[in-house]
Amino acid sequence: MVIKKCYIESFGCFKNQTFDFSDGINIIYGENEKGKSTIAAFIRFVLFGFSKKQERDRYFPLDVSFAAGSIEINMGDKNITLSRSCKGTKEIVLATDNNTGLSISELSVKNAGEILTGASKAAFERTLFVPQKQMEISSDEDINSRLRSLVNTGSEEINLDKVKKKLDNIRALYYHVKENGGPLYELRLERDRQYYELEKSKALFGEYEICLNEYKELQKEKKALEEELKESEKLFEKQKKYENFKRFSNIKERKIKLDDIREKFSQAENAITFDGEMVSSQSVLEMEKRQETRESLLSEKENLEKEILSLSERKKEEEKSKTIYEEISFDIESIKTKEEKIKEKKKKSKTLGIFFLILGALSLILLLVSPYFSFLTAIFVALEIIVLPKEKADFGHIMRKYGVLDIEGLLEKKATLAGEIKAFEYLSKDMEEKNQRIKDIEEKLSHCLGLIKSDLKKFGKDEDADYKRVIEEIKILVTEYIDIKNRKEILEESYKASSHGFEFSKEEIKEFEKLSEDDLNFSSRIDENSLNIKRQNLSKLAEEILDKRSQVDKIYLGKELPSQILSKINFLDNEISKMEKNYKSVKLSMEVLSKAEEEIKSTFAPVLNQKATEMVGVLSDNRYDRIFIDEDYNITAQKEGKTYGGNYLSTGMADAVFFSVRSAISELIYSSDMPMFFDDSFVYMDDERLKNMGRVLSDMGEKRQLFIFTCQKREEEFVLADKVIKL
Repeated sequence: MVIKKCYIESFGCFKNQTFDFSDGINIIYGENEKGKSTIAAFIRFVLFGFSKKQERDRYFPLDVSFAAGSIEINMGDKNITLSRSCKGTKEIVLATDNNTGLSISELSVKNAGEILTGASKAAFERTLFVPQKQMEISSDEDINSRLRSLVNTGSEEINLDKVKKKLDNIRALYYHVKENGGPLYELRLERDRQYYELEKSKALFGEYEICLNEYKELQKEKKALEEELKESEKLFEKQKKYENFKRFSNIKERKIKLDDIREKFSQAENAITFDGEMVSSQSVLEMEKRQETRESLLSEKENLEKEILSLSERKKEEEKSKTIYEEISFDIESIKTKEEKIKEKKKKSKTLGIFFLILGALSLILLLVSPYFSFLTAIFVALEIIVLPKEKADFGHIMRKYGVLDIEGLLEKKATLAGEIKAFEYLSKDMEEKNQRIKDIEEKLSHCLGLIKSDLKKFGKDEDADYKRVIEEIKILVTEYIDIKNRKEILEESYKASSHGFEFSKEEIKEFEKLSEDDLNFSSRIDENSLNIKRQNLSKLAEEILDKRSQVDKIYLGKELPSQILSKINFLDNEISKMEKNYKSVKLSMEVLSKAEEEIKSTFAPVLNQKATEMVGVLSDNRYDRIFIDEDYNITAQKEGKTYGGNYLSTGMADAVFFSVRSAISELIYSSDMPMFFDDSFVYMDDERLKNMGRVLSDMGEKRQLFIFTCQKREEEFVLADKVIKL
């Protein structure tokens, strides 16, 4: 991955500025406040965007409320322009293939930088991007802790120690360290206590069971009496209804019609009910409006695309018009020059002609004196004829070339071409406005299509169903529903007025038509008094049941039934099972974490040690024989058989060690063609060490692109840069 150039439209102190970069080492030099860190921040912004409000506030220019720009990236055979703009909290990302001019949809997303580099913004800043003073290790910071974090996870803020501690805290939610206490231990004790309570409860169950059986017998008796009373009441009501039916049999026809319309109404209501919601006329209007909006937007988009195509064709005529304009301008100047020459020549010929005319006149006078002067007269007349202007300008071929008759037509042609060229200047702006309008239309279309798809899904249709036809179908169903509803209301009002107090279901009417008075047992007619007697008997039985229920409840008063205790035991068993399963998962995670750490120590650390040692050797002129990171990630330096702890290293040497480790990790994690960024990263190094650093950076620059932002001229002196940009 190589960043070829960046264009800053609006970012920090820069506006409409372009910076070209080399494929190797780029040094961006400038005094403080010149914008070095701003360029670095801009590249990071285009790749990853803003993650904090403070970043937006810092890099939004004071006179505008947005940040925008682009970077051109070379990815092997691909040449990509990635642009990003931010206004408020809204960011727009667009990736374009420079070879085809087409948009790259998979990169036109907010996390484009993560896709391109294979690193999140945090990982990018911890490895490939070295901000100001991030190579420094302050007096209150432990270099061993930082390196342990960086080796384990690629981040200085996350390490295995924190993960272990978190898992240990989770484990404490179940058991103490030796599993002799804790929530899960207490749950087991509670389950044992409930088993003891269950045995005590079972001892009372014999007496309780006898009393409960008596209670159940009374319940059965009550139920039988309720059924008898219910049948009597049904027969009583049926006898009353049948008498009314006999007197109002003419209502039957209306009832049948009403039931029929109600059934149709129910069917119509079901037909317009989707996902438990009825479709209203207003909903249909909204759907029609969505359809009209979609058709209008599609039509407008099609017209705009045609206009853009037309403008593109006209745009092709621009160079042709400019060429003709230049040619006609040249020809007009040629005509003017030639006419001036002819005019000057005529002027001179006219003067000589007059002179020879005067001499001829004098010779005529002398001819009167002597005939010998006749030859002089002839000579002067001949000379006058010779000097008379004969040349006449002929520009016909130029006029025919441009299809005009005279110079005025030629000038008019030039003015017309000048107007056309001026008009072409507005074509690009017009095309940009139309393209922007198409984008706006596409956003609205996307929103509209989302609503349409939601409607189609609601109605159980496929996404590619004819929405207009669906609207017509729903509209017909709604219209039918409203029509049936109005008819039902009219019939219900009519039926209510004619059958007040006499309601019959469809089933009742059919039943009454089949019955006779003998079938309804009018010989032993049930009256209100017989029903009241049965109701009184039922009431007395209910009181007996309440007394027996009270007797049952007193047996277990203040105590729990075996079934209740078993329910608790089952609940505790489920909770214990869940917690034991989670506890096993935590233990397994801790075991896997320990194995992972051991694997890192046995595989990653040796490679890291070798790469870091090689680089530190170059940086320190082989002052140290070896840099070693042990299994606990403690740093030691070996020199002439002696071992020095990491905390004994000088600030500059600590910077060199940390640079070596960071570079080694970047090389192990990412491909070697990823660029690296250094923002005033070498301020604590002396000239000699920086000179060594220059050799290291020069070697790195042969494999990957480097950006060195500095306010000092030392880097330019010691680092063999492919390009230096001075701000």
